[in-house]
Amino acid sequence: MIKRRNFLLGGTLVALAPLLTDSPALASAGSGFAVQTVATGVAAKSDRRAMAGGLYDPIAGKTFISWTGENTNPYVAAYDHATGTWTQPIKVGQSPKGDSHHYPVMIQADDGRLLVFYGSHNSVQRLAASRPHTVEGDWTDGTVDAAPRSTYPMPVKASNGDIYLFFRATPRNDDPSFPTDYRPIHYLLSTDDGRTWTHSKDLEGIPFAIGSTDRPDNCNEIYIGEIEVTPAQGNVPERFHFVWTLAGGGPGRHEHDYYHRNLYYAAFQPGDRHFYNAAGDDLGTRVDCGEASRLPLVLETELKRAKPLSRDVGYTHLVGSMAGNRPVLLFMLQDGDTTVVHAAAWQGHEWRIAEMTREATLFDKEQISPTAFRVYANPADGTSAVYTYILENGSHWRSEAKIPTPTRIQRASLIAGFRDPARVVVTGSAASVTVPEGGMFVLGMPVT
Repeated sequence: MIKRRNFLLGGTLVALAPLLTDSPALASAGSGFAVQTVATGVAAKSDRRAMAGGLYDPIAGKTFISWTGENTNPYVAAYDHATGTWTQPIKVGQSPKGDSHHYPVMIQADDGRLLVFYGSHNSVQRLAASRPHTVEGDWTDGTVDAAPRSTYPMPVKASNGDIYLFFRATPRNDDPSFPTDYRPIHYLLSTDDGRTWTHSKDLEGIPFAIGSTDRPDNCNEIYIGEIEVTPAQGNVPERFHFVWTLAGGGPGRHEHDYYHRNLYYAAFQPGDRHFYNAAGDDLGTRVDCGEASRLPLVLETELKRAKPLSRDVGYTHLVGSMAGNRPVLLFMLQDGDTTVVHAAAWQGHEWRIAEMTREATLFDKEQISPTAFRVYANPADGTSAVYTYILENGSHWRSEAKIPTPTRIQRASLIAGFRDPARVVVTGSAASVTVPEGGMFVLGMPVT
């Protein structure tokens, strides 16, 4: 039975749409998926977002992955598709301190070098860079001084090779006049393959890219769940799609991450460096979440504090785009002690929101057709497995597979430009941020 909940959608009270589903039981087999073990006892606890965990390099014929290892140092490994073998784990940088936020994220510059951003939780951004098209040999390891106080690095590359590094700032660390729950999003731009960087403040003269300073609820912290890049299609330019939620201390108080609320969507166009809402309205060079008339709001939730680390709106949100330039979001809400996955699909004039499942929580998603996604999920009952579901048209949800894994899984991320059998990089659970107890695995379809 579907339990309905009411929400404010774009300022109007609405009821959730009914769930459209079939095949309620997960397939007992993995529907063709296989699990490879990269290495065991190498991964520490990590809060890595669902993006930039690995990539396929067609020139090298190799898949490269990254993860948080001992003492939160960044590690990488490579899979050779010609020989079917993995390298040993390679440490590529030195984390400044043990912190689960110090996870690495990886992209590839147009010159072939792998860029691994890591070690950034309210501290200077670190960047390790490889030689072109390989993880082997010498890496450079240094800082990106244009981001002196950064958290949650999220790199994306535009079609012209420009690299954008979005991150959340904590101004209070340098200026005590700022409240602790003012944590906006900035970005850096590199036009030379990551060698030099320019801050969005200097590019556009803006105080932040996404943020606010004046909300009555003090929810001026931004939690981005994912950034998804779509190429130019017809008359629609290249876009970076964002989904995020807010956090803060609440009315009359300042406290970091005390409340979570609301869900937002916007697209950034690197061609003009402007943000746009789902209807295509130009929001300018920044999104101010304190300006009610300009809010790209998807869902407004009540301001309430649930039990610690179990807020009404979760930390993991996914974003994609369907045919016809229609964004679709996946996110989690709390219903008592149960975490419930929902989808929001843009209908051309409004968002349609529906409950999807109570059996699992979100890992990542893969677009399998212009209107369908495969969703990778974490079983809610603690099973050592990855569940997959198919989401069609942002509203029709069906179970696909249960993929058994050697251990309980902590994080999973789709590999950019993947080539089977390495499709999803998967991190085994670990309780410690310094002791590497978890294994590293990849999921994919076997190649014969």
